[in-house]
Amino acid sequence: MEPYPVQYLEGKISDLNNNFNCKKCGGDLEYNPEVSSLECPFCGQINKIEKGKKEIKEKDYEKFLDELESKEPVIEKKTSECNSCGSVFSVEPDTISTECPYCATPVVLHDKISKFIKPAGIHPFRITAENAREKFSKWIKKRWFLPSEMKGLAFPEEKLTGIYLPYWTYDANSISYYSGEKGLNKSTTKSYSVFESGKNVTKTKEVKYTDWEHTSGVIFNPFNDVLVAAGKTIPERFNELIKPWKLKDLSPFKEEYLSGFRAEKYSVSVKEGFVTAKEKMGSKIRELIREDIGGDEQKIHDVKSSFDKISFKHILLPLWMSSFRYKNKVYRFVVNGVTGELQGNRPWSWRKILLFLFAIAAVIAALVIIF
Repeated sequence: MEPYPVQYLEGKISDLNNNFNCKKCGGDLEYNPEVSSLECPFCGQINKIEKGKKEIKEKDYEKFLDELESKEPVIEKKTSECNSCGSVFSVEPDTISTECPYCATPVVLHDKISKFIKPAGIHPFRITAENAREKFSKWIKKRWFLPSEMKGLAFPEEKLTGIYLPYWTYDANSISYYSGEKGLNKSTTKSYSVFESGKNVTKTKEVKYTDWEHTSGVIFNPFNDVLVAAGKTIPERFNELIKPWKLKDLSPFKEEYLSGFRAEKYSVSVKEGFVTAKEKMGSKIRELIREDIGGDEQKIHDVKSSFDKISFKHILLPLWMSSFRYKNKVYRFVVNGVTGELQGNRPWSWRKILLFLFAIAAVIAALVIIF
C-alpha cells in the first residue's frame, strides 16, 4: 500500500532508442547526464559517446512539402494516440490494450504503423534524476494549502521519467507592411467659471490629450529558431514556462543519448507547426511595428506579412516528468532537463483555505472591536 493516497503514474522507459550493450558485462547501458556518457548500471563501466561530426542542418520548408518529405530518413513504430492528453506513444507489436504512459488513461490499440522523420538535433540531459527529485521536494514543501496527507510526498527513481520532447524550429525572413496611428501626449490650459462668494470666478486647469496622426511603413525582420512544440504530452503553458532552452548547444542526433529515456513522437506536422510559428512571429512583428511607429501611444490598423527563405529542423529536448493521481485527478510536474526550471500543478486543500479565511475574518473582527 502506498504511504500516501497517491497513485504514481509513470515509470522510466525507453521508446525510440535501440539497446546499447556494455562492452564489459553485456548489460544495457544508460545515458548519464553527469558524465555525458553511457554508463552500465550493473558494473559501472563508462562508454563515451563520440560527438557527431555532421552539422545540424536546416531543411528547406517549401521543398520539403513539395518533394522531400517522402525521401527523409524515417523511424517506423507501432503507435497509439491518447484521446485524453493527445500524446503519441509507441507500443510493443503484440500489445492490444494499455494505459497512456503520460496520464494513465486506458487506451485500446489498433494496428497502426507510423513513420517519423528522424531528428536532426538533440540536447542531451544535463540535470540528473536526483537533481530533479530534490527540486520537486523543495517545490512541494513551499506549496501553501497542500492536503495534509501529501506532506513529504516524494517520487522514487523508477516513477520519474526522463523524456525527450519533440519540437520544430523555424527560420524565416519576414517583410511586413503596416498602417496605423502615432499618438503624442500633449496638454493645454483651459478656462472655466465657478460661482464663489456670490460671484462668478474664472479659473484655469491643465487638460491632457493625445494628438493622433496617421502613419504607415515597412518592417523587415529575420527570425531564427522559432520554437514550436511538436507533441502534446505537456500543456502549452508548461512549454512556455520551462523556457529558455539553450538551442545553441544542440548536438547532432545520436541514439546513444536516448538510452534509458523515453522519446515522444511528434503529433504536430511540419505544416501545422509553421502555422503556430507564424503566430509567434506575428506577435514579435507587432512589437517591432510599435517601436517603428514611435510616439507615446500607438494604434495598429492593418498588417500584411509575407515570409521567404523558410527552413526548419526537427529536434528533441530533455525533460524530467512525473505524474500522480489524487482523488481521481491527474497532477504532474516537469523539470527542464538542461536548466532545471520546474513547473507543476498540485491539489488544494479547501478545508485549509476556509480555515485560513476564517482566521483572517476573526482577526479583522477582533481589530474592529478593539479600535
